[in-house]
Amino acid sequence: MSGRRLSGAGEGNGVEPRGRGERGVALIQVTVAIVGLIAFTVFVIDYGVLWVARAQAQNAADAAALAGAVSLAYDDPPQGNATTRAIQTAAQNPVWGQPPVVLPGDVTFPTCPDGTDSCVRVDVYRSANRGSQLPSFFGPLLGIASQRVRATATAQAAVANASE
Repeated sequence: MSGRRLSGAGEGNGVEPRGRGERGVALIQVTVAIVGLIAFTVFVIDYGVLWVARAQAQNAADAAALAGAVSLAYDDPPQGNATTRAIQTAAQNPVWGQPPVVLPGDVTFPTCPDGTDSCVRVDVYRSANRGSQLPSFFGPLLGIASQRVRATATAQAAVANASE
């Protein structure tokens, strides 16, 4: 073989060989993709906590309203016992590992659709202003320090006068 050198594509004519100018582009693309996937994961985790807590809060509100309505139908004095039982029942149904906050003012006695006064409405909270906030694992990275959830349930219990 002679000492002659074969010129490749673009050598000596001012055109750079194929692939040399694209060095490191894959690293940038992978970095952007990873950042995007992490951001999506953060959103899914914190939003998932919110929806699980929302379902648990609704279960606590449903149970508290039903306990209050049964107490309202059968106990004497009705409203005092109904409020106490609703608060106790809500506390027995944790929302993300802690009991929800139900104050006596969160248990109300609205008029039922049938016109009677035997309905009980309960509002259940997990929020910072009630001293019981939900965790936000990745939200602080976006300036979201905590999450809150509220659920409401209304129940009516009445004495039956017939059965089938």
